[in-house]
Amino acid sequence: MDRREEIYDKALELFIAYGYDNTPLTRIARELRLTKAGLYHYVSSKEELADAYLQIFLRGLPRPRS
Repeated sequence: MDRREEIYDKALELFIAYGYDNTPLTRIARELRLTKAGLYHYVSSKEELADAYLQIFLRGLPRPRS
């Protein structure tokens, strides 16, 4: 697993445990033993983390029939 995947996985785990609004980037960084600046090396924002999982979820949904 590469570092970016590890970050996404930890973010999702914390979003589920504490909720999106109650999971600041500082908490994600601390859990990964990174500084907040170190986390920014891999992701630009908390929204980027949430968006990545939203995209994965949406790709897994069946397409509507026309």
